[in-house]
Amino acid sequence: MVLSGMNTMEQVEDNVRAMAGDPTPLNEAQLQALRTVHEAFASLGMIACAACHYCTDGCPKRIMIPELFADLNTKRVFGGWNPGWYFSNVHTADGHAKPSECIRCGKCERECPHRSPGQLRQASPLLDYHPLASPSAMTCVPAGISMLETSAA
Repeated sequence: MVLSGMNTMEQVEDNVRAMAGDPTPLNEAQLQALRTVHEAFASLGMIACAACHYCTDGCPKRIMIPELFADLNTKRVFGGWNPGWYFSNVHTADGHAKPSECIRCGKCERECPHRSPGQLRQASPLLDYHPLASPSAMTCVPAGISMLETSAA
């Protein structure tokens, strides 16, 4: 299966290399399984992102778009503090900007085969604030004890 929506020859070459050999087409049961998963993701409001990182190359603000979409999707599906912690302490740290700092240059949208980066601005309001997002709130705890139990003590 080749990624749809390729925009450059480099993207085509990347996908051709991935499909070297004699690939077997998906059968009807496999196609139906993909449709079912797609419908499930769509019903949860998840953002479709293959994490190809075509959108991040050359971003002047170094926004980690696929990782932020993963944070947002995780937050929407599972809730909890973990996506916000990764958003605040990993994916928007070390010179990587938050989605709210995007300068709207459009480079990411031109490069994305799925045109997903336009949904990036949804991430900041849902992930920017988390009560356990600061590194000082994170402590080493014994296995089996949740962070919420620890912070409530």
